[in-house]
Amino acid sequence: MKAFTIGVDYGTNSVRAVVIDCADGREVGAHVFNYPSGHNLARQNPADYVQGLEETVVGALTAAEASGEFKRDAVIGIGVDTTGSTPIPVNGDCVPLGMTEAFKDNVVLNYAGIKASELDASQQSGLLDLIGLYVGNMREGHAQVRMSEVEAHLDDTRFAWIGGTRDDAVFYYRIHSPVILIEFDHQSPIAMRQYFPNRLPNRQHIHAVVRTPNGNDYGKDLLRQHYEKHEH
Repeated sequence: MKAFTIGVDYGTNSVRAVVIDCADGREVGAHVFNYPSGHNLARQNPADYVQGLEETVVGALTAAEASGEFKRDAVIGIGVDTTGSTPIPVNGDCVPLGMTEAFKDNVVLNYAGIKASELDASQQSGLLDLIGLYVGNMREGHAQVRMSEVEAHLDDTRFAWIGGTRDDAVFYYRIHSPVILIEFDHQSPIAMRQYFPNRLPNRQHIHAVVRTPNGNDYGKDLLRQHYEKHEH
C-alpha cells in the first residue's frame, strides 16, 4: 500500500499544504491560503492560522484525490513548518487571547462595504462631509491635517451600512480607510428599560468612535509606559 504525508508551511502572508508520496517525494496535491487579516501586511491573527490549516489541508487532499492515485486513509503523518517564532498568549483553556472577546482593543478589522472609488462625485463629497463631522471635533489645525490624509486615501475608503433608512430607523455604519476608522451604532437602552421594555436598539442610545486603524491608539496605557521609561 502506498503511503503519503502532509506538509504544512506557515509563511508571512499565507499558509501552504502539500501531499507528498513517501516513496519518491513527489507532490501529488497542494493548496495555498492567503491570510484574510492584514491585507498583505505582516499581521498575526491566530484565527487565520486555524482557518488556513483547515482550508489548505482539505484543499491539498482534494487535489491529491483528483490524481487518481491517492486515498485519504493512506496518509501516515503530518509535518508543520514555520518561517519564524510567533509567541501567542493563551488563557487557561489554551485559547489564544486574540480569539476571545477580551483583549480586542486593537483588533484588526477587515474592510467591508462599498469603495469610495465606486461612488460618483456628489456621493464622495457627501462621504467627506460626513467624515468631516467627526474630524471637525479636533483642533482646527489637527483637523485639517487629518482631512488631508482622508482625502489622499479616499479611493481606498470603504463605507458599510447595516439597518434601515427611514427617518425613525436604527442602523450601524462604518467608514474605514488606511488612515481613519469611524463607527456609528444605535445601541440597546441602558438604565431606561422601563421606557423601552423590548430592549431593542433605539435612537436614544448611540455609540460612536473615531480611531486610527491598527494604530494602537485605543486601550494604550500611556501613563504606565511613561513610568516604565522615566524615574520619578
